[in-house]
Amino acid sequence: MSENLNQNSVESKPFSWWERLKYVFTSPNKAFENLAQYPKILFPMLVIPAGIILLFFARIGLYKEFLRDIMLQQYSNMGVEVPPMLDSILSVQAYSTMIITAVTIILAWLLKSAIINGLSGFVDGNGTFKQSFSIVAYSYFPVLLGAIITTILSLVVGEFNIMTSLAILLPESMMGTFIYTVFANIDIFIIWYQILAIIGISKAYNVSKGKAAILVLGTWIVYILISAGLGAAGNMVSQKMM
Repeated sequence: MSENLNQNSVESKPFSWWERLKYVFTSPNKAFENLAQYPKILFPMLVIPAGIILLFFARIGLYKEFLRDIMLQQYSNMGVEVPPMLDSILSVQAYSTMIITAVTIILAWLLKSAIINGLSGFVDGNGTFKQSFSIVAYSYFPVLLGAIITTILSLVVGEFNIMTSLAILLPESMMGTFIYTVFANIDIFIIWYQILAIIGISKAYNVSKGKAAILVLGTWIVYILISAGLGAAGNMVSQKMM
């Protein structure tokens, strides 16, 4: 009896930010059981977007060169002269991409969490939006790890486009197309993120991992289809404007 009371008192104690981060990678069940009881959102909301911005900034020169090659090829294919303000255009696009990427991550978390929470009743789940958001945000840390790894590799080899997704199977000329965006989302670190989210949602909403997978993977598939469609539409518009 005393052992059970002691165990419960330990389990009811919220983890520190370091413990939560550590257990996300080493013991996800332990991390998400604690997050389900004590949902926290501030740490990942500050660290992950800031980390993405810093990592992008570290290789912004490589991104400009990567973007320049693509745009020059497009201009050449279309028989259009290179605009004299190309460097300014590249700078604006690079910095806007950096900021938009960080903001998009948070918006994606919010949308994913809202959908999961809204649809949880269909799988007999019982949780809150804050629990969902906390789980989704902490599950994203492997994606930040992937960004760190690709940034290091990128700086070592001097190339921006270091891929860990199925998009590596496609030529760069397909970038911006529907298929390319779908393949780009099938990434080892994003898959890791989805698996962690499934574990966490099952803990937070007290449902089986199968039911949690329906919620988590369903939102992922919808996100891929929407982003791929918008990306393809934007690519078509930009080509017409050139």
